[in-house]
Amino acid sequence: SKEIIQNAKDRDALYVNLNDYQLLIEKQIAKLNAAKPFSSVILPITPDFERIIKANYPDYDYNHETATDPFIVDHHMRRDRSEVIAAKEEAIQLRKHRCN
Repeated sequence: SKEIIQNAKDRDALYVNLNDYQLLIEKQIAKLNAAKPFSSVILPITPDFERIIKANYPDYDYNHETATDPFIVDHHMRRDRSEVIAAKEEAIQLRKHRCN
């Protein structure tokens, strides 16, 4: 995220308050480095961006509540990764055979 902001040619196209967003990123990095537990964040999107979203998605409702549904919160831990694991193992085996 830091690189995206730093490398953005048109920062207005990001549709976020850059100062607030950079502060948010720095805080999140510090929390990760300190092994703090997850906490949700509210992206500092601009009013223009919210209008664009609402124009394209009339049913859109910006929700400030933290998701508690285990399907959402723990999705990355509960999803079936067997296909991904098998594909990685196959790629490793192919590389081993090519090197021999």
